[in-house]
Amino acid sequence: MKNTDTARNTTNIHSIEDLLDKKIVAVSGKVLGHVIDIQLSRHSPYQIVALMYGYHSLLHRLHVYEPVAKAFHLRKEPKKISWEAVERVDRAGIWLKEEK
Repeated sequence: MKNTDTARNTTNIHSIEDLLDKKIVAVSGKVLGHVIDIQLSRHSPYQIVALMYGYHSLLHRLHVYEPVAKAFHLRKEPKKISWEAVERVDRAGIWLKEEK
């Protein structure tokens, strides 16, 4: 998957694997977590919709979130950051825009 939004990226993203495991950094410098999974649009041309992070996202990536959530009565959904909230991507991480 190629990302054409070059204003957001100082490092080219050639595939979604380039985003996996990158740290997500808030404007304050606080690391929110690491990208566990990526949510894409449902139809071609596929676009990144959100970056998923946190424990529940790992369960989602392994395709076991729903059965585990039912068995253990989990109420939280996987944590997501909208792709629109991303300021830039570089080797150090994924940097978020300042919230308004």
